[in-house]
Amino acid sequence: MLKDIRIVLIGAGNIGSRYLQGLAKLNFNAEITVLDISTKSLEISKNMIKDIKNTNSIRYNFINSFNKISGDFEIAIISTTSRNRLGVIKQLNEKSKIKYWILEKVLVQSLKDLRILDNIFLSYKKVWVNHSRRLMNWHKKIRDKIVNEYNNDFEVQIEGSEWGLACNGLHFIDLISWWTNSSIEGINTSGLKDWLPSKREGFEEIYGTLKINFKRSKLTLICEQGSESLPIIKIKTNKGFIQINENKGTALFGEDYPINGSFDYLSNLVPELISKIIYEGSCTLPNLKHSIDLHEKFIESLAKHRFNNLDLDSQIIPIT
Repeated sequence: MLKDIRIVLIGAGNIGSRYLQGLAKLNFNAEITVLDISTKSLEISKNMIKDIKNTNSIRYNFINSFNKISGDFEIAIISTTSRNRLGVIKQLNEKSKIKYWILEKVLVQSLKDLRILDNIFLSYKKVWVNHSRRLMNWHKKIRDKIVNEYNNDFEVQIEGSEWGLACNGLHFIDLISWWTNSSIEGINTSGLKDWLPSKREGFEEIYGTLKINFKRSKLTLICEQGSESLPIIKIKTNKGFIQINENKGTALFGEDYPINGSFDYLSNLVPELISKIIYEGSCTLPNLKHSIDLHEKFIESLAKHRFNNLDLDSQIIPIT
């Protein structure tokens, strides 16, 4: 490559800084623009990459305003909160030409905004949503075994405390969709409890049980209040039980051999992800069309539950 690859990262908070750590390890020359309105977030991001050594030339531009963005980019990574994501995408799309997009989930907070987002990207084919388990070698091995041996006929239960059913539930919904190559057929919210303020100011979380039906498989998400615990993935099949413990890096298939591995940090996944996009024009993340289909049913069900239980006029769900 004769020129530096231009990448723009919008949102330098918790997730954005993890992206930046990965971008700092790229195996080609790059110019990386980082935009965040928070000076504090920009400073934290700078500190997180200052000790990362790279033999390639990585140049950084840290900015706090859209007015300072100039030129076009090969890749745009949008890691803002869901509240701001649609507006950020609109601004960037109007200001610059972007070849490839990576969007964080939850994409937006309402069905209305989801449709607007869909319309913005009608002419784009290279837009992906970050469900990072699809990038992990360990999870790829687990999927291969499940796809080859269990015929999509199983029941999955995800159970833990304080793991964020509303903000992280789509990760597990996408996981089952990836295993089964199918979409949601129905969602039952009758087991959900109260909406409460989340740890992040201005956002909410939901506790209880959410049941999602796929064509031949069922997924139950359970999140309770209490001490934070990473959820355990339990799978009931006609061949016995499977248990996946992402904290320990174990996947136990009944009396069969285990598949051991690790749950990779996003910062370690980003270099290979970006390289694959640049060199091959593709990646293993779900495309936007597929993710919008899952988002639509998820947002609709949670919005109805919140509307009915809180007696609100708004159809927005304030999840991050």
